[in-house]
Formats: sequence, structure tokens, C-alpha cells
Amino acid sequence: MYKKRSYFRLIRKHYLKIIQYVVLIFIAGLFIYPFVWIFISSLKDKGSILANPWGLPVKLFFSNYVLAWTKGNLGRAIFNSLFVTCTAVAITIVAACPAAYYFTKVTFRGKFLYYPILMSMVIPTAVLLIPISFLGRKLNILDSYSGLIFPYAALYIPLGIFILSNFFVSLPESLEEAAFLDGASRFQTLIHIIIPISKPAIFSAMALPFIFIWNEFTLALVLVTDSSVFTIPLALKAFAGSYSYEYDLVFAALGIVNLFLFFILIFLQRHFVRGILSGAFKY
Repeated sequence: MYKKRSYFRLIRKHYLKIIQYVVLIFIAGLFIYPFVWIFISSLKDKGSILANPWGLPVKLFFSNYVLAWTKGNLGRAIFNSLFVTCTAVAITIVAACPAAYYFTKVTFRGKFLYYPILMSMVIPTAVLLIPISFLGRKLNILDSYSGLIFPYAALYIPLGIFILSNFFVSLPESLEEAAFLDGASRFQTLIHIIIPISKPAIFSAMALPFIFIWNEFTLALVLVTDSSVFTIPLALKAFAGSYSYEYDLVFAALGIVNLFLFFILIFLQRHFVRGILSGAFKY
């Protein structure tokens, strides 16, 4: 009798695992299929897309990618997105690291500003569009890299402070005390001790703003009208508007952007996952 119960438990356990795998594969398929469909459609001509949008291509049109790259000026847009995103993320980290350290480890008069800074994260970006555009016009930085970089950095510095402060507060005081005994200043302790052991949290504070800034559209649409400064979302919008009936070229442009982002994520996957899992949730 006991052997039968053990046998049934084993079967039930295997069935539950099979069901879990089936559900996970189904969910993964829901996310992957749109990208697969974009790449399949990008290799068709316009007639094939209209005649059989869900079918496989009869003939492969790799020339779609060449035309989309040249007509959409995607090379310039990718460079703009990389430059704006990486610079804004770098400014975010440079500002957030010392701020988070001083808010969590140092007692000073301005410490009460920590919570107002964090509360700024709940303000919708749409509410800030008009003030930021007026400020950009006053500073004469519209239609420039600076007009995108500084607003993006300002928007995501509070997020960086939040992530890093949650990590810094968990670090033992003995690390700083040992550094102070060796004659290190606060700044030297931050640079030589705190930051090297906080790489997971720093990667987390870099990963989330990177994703948000890379995909940001609304603020860029308001601040930039010069096509030479267009980021990828703006370039795709302009390209889709100019070639709205050239479905093959539009799909090819989407395929190029997705491929580029895919390679970036593959290259940085280990750092992103380590940062999000270890940095943001370590207490």
C-alpha cells in the first residue's frame, strides 16, 4: 500500500512539472512570437505581406534591410540612442552613488531631502513635459543631445538613489570604521571600498534607467524636432510615417532595431540579471 502511494506521488510530481513546463513554454511563446513574426514579415515583399500576413516567405528579400537602413537613417538613430542613453545613465550613477551613500551613512542637515527626492519618482512624465520644454527653450538646449541627456538623468537619479541606498544601508559599519582608522576620508571610502563591493547594485541602478531611456518616446517627441538628433523611437515613427504603405520596409526597420537591442541584451545579460537580483533586493 505504501509503495502504491509513493508511486502515485511520483507520477503526480512529474505531471505537475510537465504542466509547469507547458505553461512556461506557452507564456514564452506569447512574448517571442511577435518578434518572430516581425522578422518573417521583414523578409517578404509588400504583396506577400498583404496576401498572406501569417505565412512563411516564398522568397527572401534581404534587400528590405538595406533599403530600411539607408532610407530610415537608422545608423544615425542607433548612435544617437546609444550616446544619449549611455551618457544619461553615466550621469545618473555618478550623481546617485555619493547621494545614496551620504543619505544612508552620514548624518547631516539635508538628510530630510531623501524622501522628497524619492517621492519625485511618482510624478508622471506627462506632467513634466511643459515645464521641461520651457526650461529647455530658456537654456537653448532643445534639438540637441543636452536637451535629452540632462532631463533623462534628472528623471532617473531618484531611482538610482533608491536602489543604491537600499544596498548601502545593508553594508556593515565595520568596513567604514576600518577605512577611517587607516586615515581614509569619506570620499576615499566611497571610491575605494563601497563602490567596488556594490557592483551588483550599481549594475541594477544602470540596467533599469538604460531600458527606460532607450525606449522613451514622449519626452523626446516634445524636446527634439531635428532629425539628426532623433533617437530610435523617433526615427521609427518618422520612417513609419513616411513609408506607411511600405510594410516590408517598416518591418525591416523594426527587425534591425530589435536585432541591435537583442545583441546588447545578450552582451549585458549577465550584468543585468546579477544587478537586478543581487543589487535591488539585498537587505
